[in-house]
Amino acid sequence: MPCSKKIYATFLIIFFFPTSFAKAQEQRAPDLHEGEVHATLIDAEIVDPRNYPAVVLLEMYGAMCTATIVGPRTILSAGHCAAQGGSGTFRVKGRSYKAQFKVPASYNFERSYPNDADVALGYVATDILEVKPYSVTSRLPLVQTSVTLFGYGCAVANGFADGRLRRGPSEVARVSNRSFVLQKAGNSAKGCPGDSGGPSFAVVSGQIRQMGVHARANSFDRTIDTRLDTPEIQEFFSAYTKQQRTRICGFNTVCN
Repeated sequence: MPCSKKIYATFLIIFFFPTSFAKAQEQRAPDLHEGEVHATLIDAEIVDPRNYPAVVLLEMYGAMCTATIVGPRTILSAGHCAAQGGSGTFRVKGRSYKAQFKVPASYNFERSYPNDADVALGYVATDILEVKPYSVTSRLPLVQTSVTLFGYGCAVANGFADGRLRRGPSEVARVSNRSFVLQKAGNSAKGCPGDSGGPSFAVVSGQIRQMGVHARANSFDRTIDTRLDTPEIQEFFSAYTKQQRTRICGFNTVCN
């Protein structure tokens, strides 16, 4: 769920993850450590958003979510943050942008939990300037994959989203048909209101790629991300790029 400026209850949003794969060289979290960071609650770190301009604070209908720039004119977020045909705004380096959203045909707004086709793509009418988009991956997440989570949510369970970008590590504990579960253990991070729609990053063949979208979390120890590798989501990406005549990094174009 998006976070309005109220306290939300049990099931909500998600933090950040880096993902490592079965190969030894990939069993590490992505190196996304740039600039000074500060320890905070729920075992995440406050980071400077200027170091991560492609992870943006999305505002829709008075609520806040997180989104990732994944193409010259495209952002990726959670389905429950967006209405079909609805719009949201975000800022990058002082410029404001407006995105019109599409969600998968199977997504049911009235039954958002459980509903694992929980993704949305937002189209921006002009190029998003001075930012390098992240690339998505069609790679299947594996159990024990290390991930890095990002989100603009809160720092305490069921707390207020304060609009500050946070980053933290986690690990894939279980994989289902449409989603994967990140189980909090030790110093790993967990989702919190405002983090919905944020990315979970993994190292894939030596490159940082977005593997999932934060969909929901409980108040205790579990975060659930929507997988991006499923045929359902890949078909959604395909239909979107054809309709909008645009590109998604890692899907139909190569981005550095």
